[in-house]
Amino acid sequence: MPLEVRERDIPGVGMRYEIDLDDHQTVMVLLHTNGRREIYYRDTQKSDDFERVFSLSDTQARALGLFLVGAYYQPIATKFGQESSSGRYVDWYAVDSRSPLDGVQRETVPFTDEYGVTLLAVERDDAVHSTIDDAFTFAAGDSLIVLGTDGQHNDFARFAYDG
Repeated sequence: MPLEVRERDIPGVGMRYEIDLDDHQTVMVLLHTNGRREIYYRDTQKSDDFERVFSLSDTQARALGLFLVGAYYQPIATKFGQESSSGRYVDWYAVDSRSPLDGVQRETVPFTDEYGVTLLAVERDDAVHSTIDDAFTFAAGDSLIVLGTDGQHNDFARFAYDG
């Protein structure tokens, strides 16, 4: 079953996202404007109503998100480029002393504008940083965790490794 994400703006509350897991199961995330996330589950074989599973603060949701995208552990399937229905997948980029990224601030790298990729996190010294502000300076030894399509990854890799 192809992954389809349905989203709906809920005025004054935030955004609602639904993902069908199979023909009967659906997960719904309610992202409040204050950053809180509520996770709901529905099995239409049992009920047409969603049941609240848990709620997360913004910080908790970001940490859980890092686990889900494989920032701490890269499953074998992801290593072989398993893609979402939109063709996006996560890839890792090592920064070394010859990299054009070494010593460069995040604000000067056009991740999305020029390359179409999204910087998800940076791993440095056994810590994963999921919030990368514009003043963050990349350094040799960093690993960048990046989301994009095959073409976007190719373009970004040429920049990241060749300048």
